[in-house]
Amino acid sequence: MQAMANGMSGMAALHTHDATGTIHVESNIIRNYTLGEFLNIWGGTGH
Repeated sequence: MQAMANGMSGMAALHTHDATGTIHVESNIIRNYTLGEFLNIWGGTGH
């Protein structure tokens, strides 16, 4: 897993394991996650 981008410790809940494009969510928190959040973690614009 990739470490979180903005200097936060721990691992990102939204991540990929390979080049298939499948986004995985691994979190103890049950909530809706967005594509924008994923893009922000990986350095995209999220907009």
